[in-house]
Amino acid sequence: MRTRLVLPSLVALLSAGLVASPSLDAQAADGANQAARTPTAFAMKTSGFGTRVQGGQVPASSDTTGYDVISCTNEAGRDHRNYEASVTLPGAGLAEGVKTHAWTATGQDGARVSSSTVHDVARVTLAQTGAGKLVLTAIHSKSSAVHDATGFHTITSTAIGGVSLVSPGLPAQSFPVPTPGQPLTIPGVATVAVGTSHESATDHAAHATANAADVHLLVSDTRVRIAHSAAHLYDGVIHGIFKGNANATRATGVADNVRSGPTPLQYVPCQGTGGDARSKSIASLDLGGNIAVQGLSTKVMGKQTADKTTGFASGRVASFNLGDGQLVITGIVGRVNVDRLAGGRLIRTLAGTTVGSITSNGDPQSFPDTGVLTIPGVAKIERSLSEMKPNGLSVTAVRITLLDGSGAVINLGQAQLKIKPSGR
Repeated sequence: MRTRLVLPSLVALLSAGLVASPSLDAQAADGANQAARTPTAFAMKTSGFGTRVQGGQVPASSDTTGYDVISCTNEAGRDHRNYEASVTLPGAGLAEGVKTHAWTATGQDGARVSSSTVHDVARVTLAQTGAGKLVLTAIHSKSSAVHDATGFHTITSTAIGGVSLVSPGLPAQSFPVPTPGQPLTIPGVATVAVGTSHESATDHAAHATANAADVHLLVSDTRVRIAHSAAHLYDGVIHGIFKGNANATRATGVADNVRSGPTPLQYVPCQGTGGDARSKSIASLDLGGNIAVQGLSTKVMGKQTADKTTGFASGRVASFNLGDGQLVITGIVGRVNVDRLAGGRLIRTLAGTTVGSITSNGDPQSFPDTGVLTIPGVAKIERSLSEMKPNGLSVTAVRITLLDGSGAVINLGQAQLKIKPSGR
């Protein structure tokens, strides 16, 4: 079941400064402040932010404001809040009274479980050169994902209290609040639209996201999203909760000190994958600095059974080539395997982690007993760098530190995985 509400009745209350979440679904909110955390058979995630600025005169997406998140958990009774009195939006303006409330809940009988996020922004002032300032007030969004006796359900709601334009030396001019499918356009200033909401509910999961307002500033061609909320709920938790990821490459300090993030990055869903191996791949990657990487791929799996919760994460590189043959490494795989048995025992291995061949200018190379291979003037190579972590394990199959004075570090074949006990 899906429920989408746009709430003009909230305007008076929110504009008065009482930025409280509406009681859209008493069942979804019931138990939000319970002191005890209760393990459930569901994996839950929530998130929310006040504003995000993209495009136009902003060189990159701005950080989110008022951000809060409940990462993967199966515990009902978690309650997170974040508040920012005032925060500058780079290249756009100012947001005030930015509040996020995220929680997970269950009824006393345990038959109903929910994850929810409410986000409220009291006031957003967006600067416009010469045209004055666009002001939005009492901006609200809520997302809930719920499971009860009849299955999975979702709820979203959004509201915008008011829209006005404040021009130098003139009285503030108010405009009608936009409605779904009917954006408000102020010529030469901005287009203000009710943000999109997405809801999906299946036999095994529910997802709800909502953006209260989506503003396009016409002069700077900048997009501002305001009051984002998201909630997710999955079934299938038995003995453990997954947290992990894998990537083929991650580098720092290469080519004018540019950072290359984890690529291709693949996450392990917190409830697992149902036993299906999920993969991503990239044929090739140019890291700059005369470094070419071929055959990048990642693969993850997570499965829950009555006997155990088991999973793996792996990152693979078919070929790494530095300086047209100065250093060539093939067959790089970093893999971690974690099992949590029904009795609680944790088994962690690096089975599958391997390095194929290494050559320098065509000459075969091998690792000494120290596990660190140095090619003078070229690179220091380390292999199978692993770290035991609470509930899991991580590995970097190969780490290369360039000896050209740049200090660049290139990690190949990275994976990490944790399986936290579910408490059930």
